[in-house]
Amino acid sequence: MPAAKPELVALRSDGGATVRIAGSQHHLTAGETLAGWTLRATYRETKTPFAVLESPTEFLFLSTEPPMVRGRLQRPFGSLESLPRVPADDSSHCQALLEASKDLLAQQAQAQGEPSFAAVADLLPRLLDMTFLGDERTEDRAVVRADGAIEGHFGAAFEITASSRCAHGLLGESMNAVCYGAWDEDKQQGVEMIAFALADGPAGELAVYRRLRTLSPQGETLCHERSCAGVVAPELGFYQALLGAHLRHQSWLADGLQVRVPEASVQQGVAASLRLVDLTFRGVLPRYGVGTYDQRRHDSFPPAVLFFTWAMMEWGRFDHARDALSHYLGRYVQPDGTFDYYGPAVAEYGQLLAAAARYRELSADQSWWDEHLVILRRVARRLLDLRREALASDDATTRGLLPGLPEADYHGDAAEWKQFYFAGDVWVCRGLRDLGRALLADPVTRHEGEALTAEATAYQADIRAAVAAATHPCGFVPAGPAQPPPFERMTESRHASYCNYRYLLEMVSAGVLETSVVRAIARYRRDHGGELLGTTRFGGHLDDWPAWHWTRGLLDAEDVAGYLTSFYGHLAHHHSRGYWASYEQVTVLPGPQGFRTVKGGAEQVVPSQAMAPLMLKHLLVDDDRDQDVLHLLRACPARWLTGPGGLAVTDCPTRWGPISLRARLRGDELEVALRGLERGTPSKIRLRLAVPGRRLTEATANGTPVPVTARGTVVVLSQPSLPLTLRAR
Repeated sequence: MPAAKPELVALRSDGGATVRIAGSQHHLTAGETLAGWTLRATYRETKTPFAVLESPTEFLFLSTEPPMVRGRLQRPFGSLESLPRVPADDSSHCQALLEASKDLLAQQAQAQGEPSFAAVADLLPRLLDMTFLGDERTEDRAVVRADGAIEGHFGAAFEITASSRCAHGLLGESMNAVCYGAWDEDKQQGVEMIAFALADGPAGELAVYRRLRTLSPQGETLCHERSCAGVVAPELGFYQALLGAHLRHQSWLADGLQVRVPEASVQQGVAASLRLVDLTFRGVLPRYGVGTYDQRRHDSFPPAVLFFTWAMMEWGRFDHARDALSHYLGRYVQPDGTFDYYGPAVAEYGQLLAAAARYRELSADQSWWDEHLVILRRVARRLLDLRREALASDDATTRGLLPGLPEADYHGDAAEWKQFYFAGDVWVCRGLRDLGRALLADPVTRHEGEALTAEATAYQADIRAAVAAATHPCGFVPAGPAQPPPFERMTESRHASYCNYRYLLEMVSAGVLETSVVRAIARYRRDHGGELLGTTRFGGHLDDWPAWHWTRGLLDAEDVAGYLTSFYGHLAHHHSRGYWASYEQVTVLPGPQGFRTVKGGAEQVVPSQAMAPLMLKHLLVDDDRDQDVLHLLRACPARWLTGPGGLAVTDCPTRWGPISLRARLRGDELEVALRGLERGTPSKIRLRLAVPGRRLTEATANGTPVPVTARGTVVVLSQPSLPLTLRAR
């Protein structure tokens, strides 16, 4: 690793540069290396001199005019010769995990103490499959395969064999710029590919930039190319374009919620995931995914816009959330309140109402609310009509419950449109309640809000009674009042897998059922083959796109260990680690090269991609949906509080306005600084302050003693005023 950072003194007439390293000036020509730095290019931009230097760990863009350092891009790996080997075949171990009735990997991870990324990262073979490159200024996207092939632009860059070493990652930690490396042990030669995309074609179309660097006993060779509209040409401006892409990414990162945690994989994985969520959509135009799912027929699939909207607004990117939600409401909600989609689930109607109410709550955008309330009323009116019909039913087991599809894949079965699933009811109840609460905030609509909240309260009582009546003595909670008896295994049939992967998860996420019911569902699911390292099993593979629904329920039930296991399990094993693409379905058994892959053609999708950002936000800052309580650090790993520098959260949306907090251990004292909440304060702020190996015995808020409860881990601040400094020991 270079010991000192270079400075650019001047460009030379021969295309080289004069640089200063450790106080001494040196003349370098392109390709020449000094003190670990290789000069890659020089150029001028509006007469300003630039030089690009590369080390094994980063790219450095230098200028002679302030700011002298225009960009630093960290590389995801070092030398090709030191890359990790292709994994050994682990199929027999993975098969044994599939055959087990309990989640053996979760037990193994939790036995070591608090879950972490490092603790779970090697418990399954790594997942390696496609990702994509894009630019929000164009609809074009370029799919990148595991061998470096970029569809429509470039062929494979290398071959992965049993003698390979290989790695995949991103430049700049989370930038949409892939960096692939492969080293062939037998031939003692390697290839590195860097690729990114910009909408800088002649008509604004996507251009893909690629650099191939090959190493062999004869030395290093470089090839820079640019592919646009099917034309491939040498690209002398590769590094200039790379800096432009980097600066665009830095600007994107600066928007909205800022989080800093002392765990690099979490920091990088969440930021990269959020970027891929954003790039999957085409501005306001919804897309379920990229690759297989980049088809128009999937555009109106409600979970695509729901998870996009949830991720963007929870991370304070209100413009993105507003525009996508507005487009969906205006384009896909029909006059009768139904969705223009071939198989909408009942739960999705309630989720759309809840998402719209949450947007108004977080953004305080009353004008948007006033403009779109007429559309939301269409949806609510239809649901209330169905509820009235249900209350007139003669069947005591389903009276008050709404029939309808639980999942688009069931749309071809006419009988399923008349079935009852609790997932639909709890989310319709949640949607009506949240809509009612939003209407209560405005004197003009207060009466309407009171009626909706009263209906939601009565609806909740009916749902809870129906769930209690349907629950089996063994503790099995079925997905509906007339669903099959207890499953011996949660993946024993196609329907059992659907219950395990979606219906039970949506049941617990709405916050409508009692905590005891949520815990019962979790116990049965874990004891009967429903999870693998906290991720969701479907048949013989994993299907984790509704994972946020599961962890939302676990968080409300205060199951911190389960929450963190699912969070880390999803991030480590439902993402292609390194460039962090996340898919609809993935295998458990590895393929011929030792890597796990996508299941069939179920490639990258927005819901799976949005999970980790949502989970991270809520484990740090979480509004209680039904009480005037703000939860802080609700499932925060204890080591984040005690790690170097602690953690920091800035401009985090809550319904009381944005909040910022810092938490760190100083000596034997835990210090938490809070500020924000410009639109009022909650009745209580509840902080979970778990410190390894100790119980907190005393705490002060701005010097005033406050109680410590729940076995020395929870501090509750009543009628708080900010700014505030909390100290606990």
